Amino acid sequence: MLQVLIGIIAIAVIVVIIFYVCQRRAMRVITDLRARLVALEEARLARRLDDAGLADLMGESLKVFTALQDDYLKKVAPAVDDANEQLEEVSKNLNGLNIFTVTGQLNQVRELVEEAERQQKRVVDRLQKADQKEEEQKKATATMGEQLGDFQKKLDDTAYQYGDAIRPLRSQLADLQEQFTRFNEIAAKGDHEAAAEILTDLKEKEAHFTKLVEEIPELYKPLFTTFPDQISELREGYRKLVANHYRFPVNNLDDQIEGLEAQRQTALDHIAALSLAPVRVANKSLEEKIDHLYDVMQNEMDARPQVEKLVGVVGDHLDHARQQNRELMAELDRLSESYTLNHDEVAHTRELEEQLKQIQKEYEKDQVAVNAQAAVASQVLERFMEDEKVLTAIETQQKEINDGVAYLSEDEQRARKALQRFVTTVRATKRHVETLNLPGLPQDYLDFFFLVSDEISHLAKDMNQQRIDMEAITKELLKVQGDVSKLIDRTNKVRDSAELTARLMQYGLRFVDDNQEIDAAITEAQKLYDRYEYEQSLETIGAALEKAEPGSFKRLEDNYYDELDEEES
Repeated sequence: MLQVLIGIIAIAVIVVIIFYVCQRRAMRVITDLRARLVALEEARLARRLDDAGLADLMGESLKVFTALQDDYLKKVAPAVDDANEQLEEVSKNLNGLNIFTVTGQLNQVRELVEEAERQQKRVVDRLQKADQKEEEQKKATATMGEQLGDFQKKLDDTAYQYGDAIRPLRSQLADLQEQFTRFNEIAAKGDHEAAAEILTDLKEKEAHFTKLVEEIPELYKPLFTTFPDQISELREGYRKLVANHYRFPVNNLDDQIEGLEAQRQTALDHIAALSLAPVRVANKSLEEKIDHLYDVMQNEMDARPQVEKLVGVVGDHLDHARQQNRELMAELDRLSESYTLNHDEVAHTRELEEQLKQIQKEYEKDQVAVNAQAAVASQVLERFMEDEKVLTAIETQQKEINDGVAYLSEDEQRARKALQRFVTTVRATKRHVETLNLPGLPQDYLDFFFLVSDEISHLAKDMNQQRIDMEAITKELLKVQGDVSKLIDRTNKVRDSAELTARLMQYGLRFVDDNQEIDAAITEAQKLYDRYEYEQSLETIGAALEKAEPGSFKRLEDNYYDELDEEES
């Protein structure tokens, strides 16, 4: 029984707690919703949208205001009233068992409040936009009026800077002023929606007009002041230059000058029509064309004195180059009878002559034109300058060809002297070998000796030809010179090996009684010596002596070379 009672008490406590929690939560929601309803009521939209606000409005602004008033009275105000009534009803149910059913009612009230807030925000946003338009229009009335007044003063004070554009500019300004007046009237009557449309159009037109007023003087000034003076100067300059027999690279220079005036007049017509895009293009084009025509005339004036100076210089240079080429060709013809020319010197010189003939032909034409005062000086100057470069290059090539063949005779004499030295050296070598009284000579030495002798004979034969190829001769000389040096080295080696072998065998005889190896080595060395294998013979006896008496071979060898040096010195 006690346990049942405790269970009932526990359940009762839980119910009380739940009741208390639900009640507190509902009270917090009710407090929040009441605060939001108070905020809606304190916005004072009812007073802002009462009938008194209609007095200063008309047209579209009146329609907008009426629509907002209607939205507030039919959507916002009823929702607020309904929400207040339902909150009162919910508040009465907080202390009874109905506390558990108020959640649904509170959700309904919350939806009413949220809808009222949305509708009121929409009304407030549109009212703010209307207020902004009205404020903007008030500022525009002051600032734009002042700007239009400044335009009027600027056009009156600086009309000379606009040329024929002044009339259409004043007409446009009058239209702007008239539209501005209409804007002020509509804004003053309260039709701010219609006034806003006019203001937007006014701002666009004012921006365009501002651009015209600022840009036209910059475009008009060169067309009215700078270009006319330059065109007149070009006309007069052209007339004087023609009278002084100047010629130009183009035949219609006078037509081009007159075309500038036509282009200038067309640009002025565009300015008068307030069409500035083609004027910008025309001004840039006129500036470039005028500069070009000045350059054309100046080039001819600068070129004439240079041409008058160069006509003689180029003529003399050309005569010198042709004479030099004739002399070079004659020298090549002479040399070709005795020497082979390996680098197409004759053909190259003929090519230079053809270039000179072409330069001569063009030069004579220009010379006639200059003397007849019918030449375009700038073009003649360009050709003369190029001629000078080409003539200088031709003379450089002539010198290179001449230098390449100038030493053929000297090279031949040097080659003949070298040949004689080779013959003398080989003969001396042969006589020297004969004085050695050797039993014979190694076959490889004899082969090389006869090879060198044949090379010298072949060189002598080539040098006795009617036409000598000095390039080939030079290569042969280098080959023979190297082989003669080798022959001398090999001769000395044969001599030294034979002489040293004899000395070493003589020295080795003192060891034969006590050293069988020395005896055998002397016998073997003698056999090799008799077969003319002097180097191997020296190695055989030298190795045996060095073994029997270390250092003896080196000592005897040094003594031999010392004696040899004394004999040669």
